[in-house]
Amino acid sequence: LSSSMELWTRIDQTALNGKTIISYDLRGHGRSEKVSGPHNLEKHMSDLASLMEKLEIEQTQIVGHSLGAMIALELALQHPTKVSSLTLLSTTAAFPQETRNTLFEMAASASFGGMESITDQLIDLSFRPIFHKTESKIVEAIRRSLLSNDAPSIVSAIRMVAKVDLRERLSSVSCPTQILVGSDDILTPLDLAKELVASIKGAQLKELPNCGHAAPVEQPSLVTKAITEFS
Repeated sequence: LSSSMELWTRIDQTALNGKTIISYDLRGHGRSEKVSGPHNLEKHMSDLASLMEKLEIEQTQIVGHSLGAMIALELALQHPTKVSSLTLLSTTAAFPQETRNTLFEMAASASFGGMESITDQLIDLSFRPIFHKTESKIVEAIRRSLLSNDAPSIVSAIRMVAKVDLRERLSSVSCPTQILVGSDDILTPLDLAKELVASIKGAQLKELPNCGHAAPVEQPSLVTKAITEFS
């Protein structure tokens, strides 16, 4: 949510057993088209399915972070033959009401004040304070990326995420699934990850130590290892 492909640049692709890695910017994010109108998970899932069709990918291992993981789940639910396995990072099937209220407040702020009004809050939700302090150059690069986003698109995406509720459908996920969660993730904490594991048959849970919400940035080696061992 509000991020881009830059989130994945610290992943060691050479360690992924020669796999071809494909990443993309979600609609309204990064360099993708700024499509007008409200966002919904169906549209985002269709974007991913269309990308796979365009690239002639019949089936693949899907790795998603936060909103990306919600989209990955929707793809697995609607097009199970396209997904060989799921790796879901820092995500939830539905946010608790308190978090939903925070998201709606952020959307309202960005509607009036643009990305500048919510970027600091997004950074605080994404990174541990110690990582922000010791890796300030990395965090500042992501901050610049956030600020460059189209505010109306991000507002629509935030409102969409606040409303997402996949809980009643999770039992239909049929592919091997692993869920990764940072030990210090304050946006999608361990309790929410445990709810996913309890609802998806055979799902595995891995807690990443010394890690906030932005797991691919804070713990790229552990994320790379988890993906490699699960494939």
